[in-house]
Amino acid sequence: MTGLIDIRGGSAGSAPLRYPPLNRSADLRPVVVELFGPAASGKTTLAHALHLALEAAGCRSELVASARPAERAGNGSEPAHATRRRLTGPLSRAAKIFGAIAELGSQDAVGAQLLTLFPPRSPLSQLRHRRYLARLNRALAADRPLAEILILDQGYLSALCSLAARSGLAQATDASSILTRALDLTPPADLVVWVETPRAALEERLGKRLARQTPLERFFELDLSTTMEQARLADVVRGLLRARGRPVVQVLGLGPAQLDDAVRQALGAVGALLAEHAA
Repeated sequence: MTGLIDIRGGSAGSAPLRYPPLNRSADLRPVVVELFGPAASGKTTLAHALHLALEAAGCRSELVASARPAERAGNGSEPAHATRRRLTGPLSRAAKIFGAIAELGSQDAVGAQLLTLFPPRSPLSQLRHRRYLARLNRALAADRPLAEILILDQGYLSALCSLAARSGLAQATDASSILTRALDLTPPADLVVWVETPRAALEERLGKRLARQTPLERFFELDLSTTMEQARLADVVRGLLRARGRPVVQVLGLGPAQLDDAVRQALGAVGALLAEHAA
């Protein structure tokens, strides 16, 4: 896992505020918080930390997190975890492909439109994105009567940046124009948490991630240049969100030292949303 902190100890910093529960009879849909930023910026780690902090603050939250083998394995400092990842990582990737085939008949209108707008260059990429989009659609449509906050470490914003980078269309045309069309297709989150990370730090993290992977795992991954193009497009999307007046809170994803500040900033923004929905 790359990013902000190691949360295996079960602690995500202090959360001094406590939020009143929402009126579930008046608002049955949980508030959706989507973390957004380049690959290796620390979205998954921050999502777990925010989930723990919200629970500690008395807010019922649910985390829908991605499951990349490299992220589950930790930071590479533990040989046992590294060994398990090398054995299970390729199997996990292969399982996703078989799972994607099962999604071919899914009724996912948003995913179908995004795949039409950004047609993947290979059948394998088509299958993987279809699977991810179908699962994301089901996650957002699921009935969650007890959850007040739904946290996505990667949502539609990350998906459309990945699709745009893989298709190459955002390089051949006006990126803002085609990404604007994509944003019009996707359901907006109530709050976007942008994880800001300097380009040099991203390149270093991505290089280390690729170095830890087996050749078979790297076959399923983006190369470094495409991943950095995805990061560029994510920055374009951030500008489009702000131009539309969508709520975006920016946090730093430099390393463990920034965790408390990042969680506090996100908690403050989530608390404001909860107060607004409970009013």
